[in-house]
Amino acid sequence: MKKSRLNGTRRFLSIGLVTMMALFTNGAFAKTANNSNDQLREEKIGDIVPDLENIKPSPRVTIINKYGDVIAEFYGEKELLKSKFQETFQKSKFILSYDDHHFYFMD
Repeated sequence: MKKSRLNGTRRFLSIGLVTMMALFTNGAFAKTANNSNDQLREEKIGDIVPDLENIKPSPRVTIINKYGDVIAEFYGEKELLKSKFQETFQKSKFILSYDDHHFYFMD
């Protein structure tokens, strides 16, 4: 009877010890993995340098077809564009506008 109790206690202690070791080692591995991820992020972000000279300004008016392809992009004041390209705007239908960007649909 004493041997079975001792064996049960030893098993319980050994399972507890293995569990505790697993918990502590997982925490240590997680900390090293996070540190290496932070270092990778810093290296990747450090290399990015935006080239502001080559940034294209957004158009004021965009004309698209039924497939969503851009047919034309116009830059400048909307009223001036409408007067210059009167025939194009008469053939197209207004869809939506977002801030100063207007979208038109043309068949």
